[in-house]
Amino acid sequence: GLILGVRLPENFSHPFSAGSLRAFWRRWHITLSDFLRDYVYIPLGGNRKGRARTMLHGTVVFLLMGLWHGATLPYILFGLWHALFVALEGADALRPEKWPRALAKAYTLTVVALGFVLFLSPSPGEAAGVLTGLFDWNLSFEALQNVLCLLSPVKAAALFAALMLQCVQIPKEVSGVRLTLRRVGLVLLLVICFASAVAGGDTAFLYARF
Repeated sequence: GLILGVRLPENFSHPFSAGSLRAFWRRWHITLSDFLRDYVYIPLGGNRKGRARTMLHGTVVFLLMGLWHGATLPYILFGLWHALFVALEGADALRPEKWPRALAKAYTLTVVALGFVLFLSPSPGEAAGVLTGLFDWNLSFEALQNVLCLLSPVKAAALFAALMLQCVQIPKEVSGVRLTLRRVGLVLLLVICFASAVAGGDTAFLYARF
């Protein structure tokens, strides 16, 4: 966007560093969350009509969040999954902000990761199969080899660059070695993106097969 002279709003702000589901959704897909807050949640009454109505309004927002990705049952369940935990936090049934930071982050990442299983599964049945397999704990050497085969040098380099950017979080006004490392990481990711796009040939529009 900046290359073309367009300044786009920030859309993600280190969401996987969040210590609760509510904090996660303040950091993840910010533009969509803000749109649904301004045009759905607040017009419905927001949090001004009691706890029960607040939970209902939040459920409507997350249901629309799921439907925005596609009118299929897995996306609907994905939205309701997040609505459940945001509601539990809002009702103080879960209070991760009172937990040790490592535990709060682990809880958030676990809920988010399990939600992505619903998000990426073609059907609820396949999602159930994946979730069942997660608790099988049968991590054979063959399974580990299959994972390593999927991790190509390009993907490994992208992972390294992303981790470097995640670890080197600095204010915009700071200069020096850390800023240089961050710029190197961004350039590396840009090169990897171009290399992957060229190697992949003609790529279908993402939302055509979301």
